[in-house]
Amino acid sequence: YDSIYYFDDVPAYSMTVVTGIKLDTYDLTSQAFIGSVSEIYASTDAIYTVNNYSSWTLDSYENHVQIVKYALDVENATVTYVGQKEISGYVGDQYWMDEYDGYFRVVTSSWSPIHNELYVLEEDDNTDELRIVGSIKEGLGKVNETVKSVRFNEDEAYVVTFEQTDPLYTIDLSDPSNPEIISAIEEPGYSTYLHVWDDNNHLIGFGFTADDTGRVSGLKLSAYDTTQEVPLETYQLNGQDDDEIFSYSYSEAQHNPKALMISPEKGIIAFPIMSWSNTQISP
Repeated sequence: YDSIYYFDDVPAYSMTVVTGIKLDTYDLTSQAFIGSVSEIYASTDAIYTVNNYSSWTLDSYENHVQIVKYALDVENATVTYVGQKEISGYVGDQYWMDEYDGYFRVVTSSWSPIHNELYVLEEDDNTDELRIVGSIKEGLGKVNETVKSVRFNEDEAYVVTFEQTDPLYTIDLSDPSNPEIISAIEEPGYSTYLHVWDDNNHLIGFGFTADDTGRVSGLKLSAYDTTQEVPLETYQLNGQDDDEIFSYSYSEAQHNPKALMISPEKGIIAFPIMSWSNTQISP
């Protein structure tokens, strides 16, 4: 029991074990902590576990994230606890996190009140916690907009927020202590996945189109130049026509980006899609 980590003030109802196995000898090393895992980000040097949890009082509800870092020695298959940090909000998926040049970058969103933030963290040699180097706590999304997708690309990050329209924010991370929003592109709907197309500021966004009230009306594919103020092109994959009573489209790529096949070298984007519609028949 004295080898298991635990953290004050973090609710825990389970235990997480991180194990390294040396495949030639089957020797293993393990480290454990009291707590759960919602999402994981891994590199060749480290693994980060993320636990989304909430706290309630009589008059408030808050989202929290606990990030735990382990250093990996892939040659010896060892796992070493490095530190942890608790920040506000929740992490939606693995794309909301990134490790680059010794820094861990993460975007969070909160429901009560609705708020979005970006954090840059690094190891602290003097403590067993991760240290916040820089952050963006205001301006990431308009009122009542939550984060829908995130993509990190070295010294830049791209964040989509949504309530009625889709602001695509480009964030400069070249100075980890001072991340800065440098541009925003708005269009109806929102992207659930962002893909870096090339090194010339071009992105591909896959997601939903929506009307002016924010009601989702179909799937969309958008191309962006992040130095511009509007999308380069947006293609609506399916929407309700004038003679249709009801229409609906679904793609596994909405929640599983691996269902998308994207090849900038060949200029190809492919994905599965299913559509349903009821057409009104004239008397």
